Amino acid sequence: MEMQNINGNEIRKLIENRNLNSKNEYVIIENKIVSDFHSIECENIIFKNCYFEESCGNIFSNSFLQNIILENCCWYDSTVKNTYFKNLTMVQSIIHNNVEISNCTFDNLIFQNSIMRFQGFENCEIKNTDFRGQEYFFLQTINLDFAYELYLTEQLQNLTDVIIKNPEQFVIPWYSLKYTNCLIDFESIKKLSSYSNKIDSNYSTLAPTPYLTGFINLDGAEQVTKYFLIAGTFLYDAKQSYFYDGDCLNKEYRKEFEPPMFLIFKDYHIDISKYKKTVTTTKKSEPMTIIDDNRSVIDFNQIPPLGQITFISKFLNDNFLESNFDASTLNKRTDVSKLIRSIW
Repeated sequence: MEMQNINGNEIRKLIENRNLNSKNEYVIIENKIVSDFHSIECENIIFKNCYFEESCGNIFSNSFLQNIILENCCWYDSTVKNTYFKNLTMVQSIIHNNVEISNCTFDNLIFQNSIMRFQGFENCEIKNTDFRGQEYFFLQTINLDFAYELYLTEQLQNLTDVIIKNPEQFVIPWYSLKYTNCLIDFESIKKLSSYSNKIDSNYSTLAPTPYLTGFINLDGAEQVTKYFLIAGTFLYDAKQSYFYDGDCLNKEYRKEFEPPMFLIFKDYHIDISKYKKTVTTTKKSEPMTIIDDNRSVIDFNQIPPLGQITFISKFLNDNFLESNFDASTLNKRTDVSKLIRSIW
């Protein structure tokens, strides 16, 4: 399929021509490479088989976009800031690679058979959204090539089968987001548990490679513990901290620090036993509302945040540090079996 380039000015002209007739009609943009589309207020646009990339400017930034549909699209390498998305629908699409989204609002988001592999959200708000059956929004693919292959080969149409056959490729991120009037059912949480055995504790800036930070591993954890942890990604904010109380060649990496990308720990003679990574959880100001099959709100207030958990660090490939937390150690700590049993 041959794709032609289209930029923001050309899209603006299409919108202006449409507005002369009826603003309620949809502008359909198909088989295009879209670049430099930002700083605009518009509505009723359908992008089909389009490829979004950052060229001369940011994609979608500083805009008010209403009734926007992305169908069979790939959103690649872009910075998105200060935008209000109202009624954004993504169908069989992918947000891929170095996409950074910050200070944005998503009002009524629909996310069908789509996945994300990107840098994460920062200071964003999701509102008026029903995430029942939209649990793919909370899955993150690790491998870039794998994610892009799904788009190119149109496998997103059968995303459930892909996830079930390739569970090692997906991880549940701990996003640092504000939720307003957002709904998710417990069935979706159970599905997430079957889709992935890892939670990315980075919560907002997802690591491009697993050896930089590691994951909360759900293997070995009881079902009640898995469900509690996944529910916690919607209920609690997480904050990472790093501490090193040993000697190393470069003094600036002592005490509290966040390892820079591609820091080769062996080169600094870091004592692995004295390096600690912790994640501290506190209740969100706008937690997700979790409901049962009868649409009754599940009261998670009786479950306290995890507080602070400490990761176990090890060297990987003699160069890089990996810090993981084994969720099975929480089996006795999460005394929520009565609550969970009442939902099953």
